[in-house]
Amino acid sequence: MKYQEHGRYTICYADNILFVEAFGRWNKELAQRYCQEIEAIITVENPPYWGLFGDCRDWEMATPEVWAEFDRCYGWMVKHRMIFMGLACNSILFKHFIGQVVEHNPEDQASGGQFFSKEFDEVREWCHAQLLNYRGSDL
Repeated sequence: MKYQEHGRYTICYADNILFVEAFGRWNKELAQRYCQEIEAIITVENPPYWGLFGDCRDWEMATPEVWAEFDRCYGWMVKHRMIFMGLACNSILFKHFIGQVVEHNPEDQASGGQFFSKEFDEVREWCHAQLLNYRGSDL
């Protein structure tokens, strides 16, 4: 049975950063569309490297099926040259679940790692620093 999507998000891509915002409680249907949209954007843009910067401070968690979709999507993103993931989040539980997603993909790890903070500006600065470090090492 197909259910109506719950929750919402925004996504934009610029300067090798995929910026996402997540709101509300998510179900599998929304997570699938979210991951499909990320895959479409990265496939079209085809960046040589990129990072994910997420604002999840207004996200209210998800059904278990969402995490399975995130496991798959994380592996796909790393295989398509995602080098880091920085997330602004208020929940320790959210950080734990994202850590589980990373652990479920042991062969697929973002080379720049992950960073979590409640402070949006701190995450933004970290993401930009990761890009500058990577560009510097790529010269």
